[in-house]
Amino acid sequence: MENIVRYRNDAVALAVLPEEAQGQHIAEVIRIDDGRIDLGLPDGACAEARCAFSCLVVPRAGDTVSVVRDPRGRFYVTAILERPDPGELEVFSERAMTIRSAAGVTVAAATALQLEAGARIGLRTPVIDAVVGRIGAFAKAVCVTAGEALLRTRVGSFCGELLDVAAQRLTVTAEHSHRQIDGTEQIRCRTFDLQSGVAHVRADTALVKAKDLVKMDAAQIQIG
Repeated sequence: MENIVRYRNDAVALAVLPEEAQGQHIAEVIRIDDGRIDLGLPDGACAEARCAFSCLVVPRAGDTVSVVRDPRGRFYVTAILERPDPGELEVFSERAMTIRSAAGVTVAAATALQLEAGARIGLRTPVIDAVVGRIGAFAKAVCVTAGEALLRTRVGSFCGELLDVAAQRLTVTAEHSHRQIDGTEQIRCRTFDLQSGVAHVRADTALVKAKDLVKMDAAQIQIG
């Protein structure tokens, strides 16, 4: 077995190490096929490799990668050193992933940030702060349950087939409010209190019914 000489920076100046210890290579990715990575080694040979467990970036053909060979002769891609292709970077794991930090985590995108989930996206936090110019939401059903809800935005747009709001208290403060309902609007409450400087009720037919008492109190009442 051929031996190589390496320098060791300790009490022994020189040491003779076997060739098997030289297990790291710089290779080029030739082809990717269903998890199989075909590599071109510096000596011109070809080898089949797989991604190391900690290498989450998906390799592409043409990448220059760092490769480690174990004693059994298996090759593992540990890092992607260079990529001539300017395409997007893909991070992939066959297992579930958790990102934790003892401090804060910031995700910043210069153009767009998109979240996709096959089943559900869950958010758990005491406070959610959102500062946006416009919100567009499209949903078949929306259910919100909150003790207090506060939404501040310049433009908000909510479009959905069904909108359900359940809260202990709902307060709307606006300079102008306009609602247009093509069907029927129903209000069911224990006490209905309407306070306005000028109130106009216009209808083809108007009915006022009360079980006990109907009272109209004003300085002047005009009918007709």
